[in-house]
Amino acid sequence: MNFTIAEIAEKISGTVEGDASVKITGPADIRNALPGQISFVANPRYASSAENTKASAVIVPSNWDRPCPATLIRVENADKAFAFAANLFALPSIAFEPGIHPSAVISDSANLGKDVFIGANVVIEPGAVIGDNSVVYPGCYIGHSVL
Repeated sequence: MNFTIAEIAEKISGTVEGDASVKITGPADIRNALPGQISFVANPRYASSAENTKASAVIVPSNWDRPCPATLIRVENADKAFAFAANLFALPSIAFEPGIHPSAVISDSANLGKDVFIGANVVIEPGAVIGDNSVVYPGCYIGHSVL
């Protein structure tokens, strides 16, 4: 998922200085960031990294007074704002409803815990133990007596 700098700034209650229309594809460390990425700097001792960054956007404290070639997003707490911004790019977690797919092949002597999810084309051999709340992804093979 991509966001414009303006969209990110709005979500982290920041003020933009620069081109707010640039698309951001993800977060990165200030020293290794590439165009299209966002980073942050909260401590003046990293000012040289900010001056040399290739990031398209950098989150900085509201009182930041050092040069930076990227579009700035000024916030009260740069560490916290970057953590929130980085989380915007995280993949959503997948919820698995307990159950066994009809194509799964499970030995009668396998021990399945409570509330397990067994995906399509799973093979579970004799003596295998699958713990409570486990997820066995489609296509997995669980060998003989595996715990």
